[in-house]
Amino acid sequence: MSAAKTAPHALIATITLEGVEPRIWRTFTVESDIRLAELHVLIQRVMGWNDCHLHEFRVGERRYGILDPDVGPGVLDERRARLGKLLKGTSGSIRYIYDFGDNWKHTIEFQPSDVPIALCDMPKCLDGARACPPDDSGGIWNYAELLEILADPKRDDPEGIRGWVDPEFDPEFFDVEAVNARLAEPDVW
Repeated sequence: MSAAKTAPHALIATITLEGVEPRIWRTFTVESDIRLAELHVLIQRVMGWNDCHLHEFRVGERRYGILDPDVGPGVLDERRARLGKLLKGTSGSIRYIYDFGDNWKHTIEFQPSDVPIALCDMPKCLDGARACPPDDSGGIWNYAELLEILADPKRDDPEGIRGWVDPEFDPEFFDVEAVNARLAEPDVW
């Protein structure tokens, strides 16, 4: 006898970028039966990353990502893994690593939604705080230096950081409507 298939349900996810203070986070809705490959795209759009680096999900000791020789052995295909099966229920957490050079680590906590799946607007960003660091900003240590340089126009900038950061970049800015506009872009779902 085969195991009964669990019906998809709505989840509330909160993703937090580890090691950055004040905290950078987003809360968004997601279906439990989403594949990790689709969740990756959603995370890129919710956080504001540009999807120009390799990534990986970690669920316990298992690693999921793109099957690519640069990632190395032991990575399971994210296109075949569904979130709900990995969580083994309606709540839990997983880790997401983006850009193996900068090593941006995220924790994603999942909780069941009180709204029935048929009535839940998905995917949708509900809330968040602070701007995502620019891609290629060098990880948490270099990002801290970038913020110090941007905060003090008199500070020496031997690496020319001010020249490659978007002049409109504001580390304190978060716009939930802009995030939801990115989520509504075609070719995601």
